[in-house]
Amino acid sequence: MENIIESIESEVSKLLNESLEESAKKSNMAAAGYDEGWYAGEMNAYEKVFNFIEKLKEKDLETSKRVIGYDDFGKQLYEGDFCTFDVNAADWRFKPDNIRKSGLATLEGQVTYNEQDKCYELSIDNDYCPALYFHAIEPGTLRVKESKEQVKDDIRINPDKINFLEVSNENACKIARLSASPELDKIMGIYTKKSNEFAFSVNYYARLQDTNEFDVIACVEINNKNWLRRDFPDVADKVIKLADTYRNIEPVVIPLNKEELNIIEEKFNDYYINIYGNDDIER
Repeated sequence: MENIIESIESEVSKLLNESLEESAKKSNMAAAGYDEGWYAGEMNAYEKVFNFIEKLKEKDLETSKRVIGYDDFGKQLYEGDFCTFDVNAADWRFKPDNIRKSGLATLEGQVTYNEQDKCYELSIDNDYCPALYFHAIEPGTLRVKESKEQVKDDIRINPDKINFLEVSNENACKIARLSASPELDKIMGIYTKKSNEFAFSVNYYARLQDTNEFDVIACVEINNKNWLRRDFPDVADKVIKLADTYRNIEPVVIPLNKEELNIIEEKFNDYYINIYGNDDIER
């Protein structure tokens, strides 16, 4: 299909150029108001066909991209897409700059096909580990990297519902606890329609670290595993995994996009300045 389109495009392009040359030669001899229109019409016809072929090529390119599945947030994943994800890089020889105490680091990679292994992988910019298989990344962290326009259309939090309950300024890290948030529960995949406080609890915190990195973290604890399994089977496995991560490694960083982080950070700054003053929040 692609070869056919290119062949037609080449031929139409040649005809368009010939038409332009012919028009330039004969336009001086053209009868005003009649032949002039014929030459112009001929060129317009070629241009319309040429533009149609360009659109056809774009459509063919879109449909030729192979859908290989979905990211961990329900977005379709295509070959060639860029993604962000977490990986345990504690044993890497060349460690990423943003590696955390737990050994986890958030990286960006492109979905590519490995002809030798006959499988898809994530190509990354690291001399020690230039590519990763999908099973090597942390479950629940794979996200398709979206354009600014897509991100703006995909804001999942309401600024008016972002409220803080308390704030602390210890160990060179500024932290503020957020009020209960069904929106954040949904993003984390642990939303329940009825009260879950007897089965498990979750607290969300906005955190400004001494490295000037801002994020939102979740601290999940199980209050009664039997009740969790019985009353909330749909989210039980996810809650248990998040609770194990919090207990054994560190709080879980919530996968928010840039627009969502900016919204929470702006509210965080206003709240913090109101308590400690403007000088203390300068970065």
